[in-house]
Amino acid sequence: FARFVSAFDARGVVLFATQQSEEGRAVLRRANAPMDLSTIVLVEHDARAEVAKDDRIKTHVKSTAILRALTALGLPLSTLGWAGLALVPRRVR
Repeated sequence: FARFVSAFDARGVVLFATQQSEEGRAVLRRANAPMDLSTIVLVEHDARAEVAKDDRIKTHVKSTAILRALTALGLPLSTLGWAGLALVPRRVR
C-alpha cells in the first residue's frame, strides 16, 4: 500500500514510517494510537498548525486509514476514498 500511495502522491502529502522504527513508535505514542503491528494506522494532524497539538491529531486504523489516505491523493483516487467513507458503513468495511 505504501508503494501505491507514494506512486500517486504527486504533492508529497503522505509520509510513511514503519511501526517498528523509533520514529514510527514515537508518532504512535504521541497520537495515542495502537501499537498493533498487524494493522495499518494513519495519523493525521492539522498541517496549518505550527506545532501539532494533541487535540489536532486524529488516528485511523484498518480500512478507514486506507480510505483516508486515498482522500489525500487528488482526483480520481480522492473520490474513491470519500465515496468509501461516505457510502460503506464502518462495520461493513
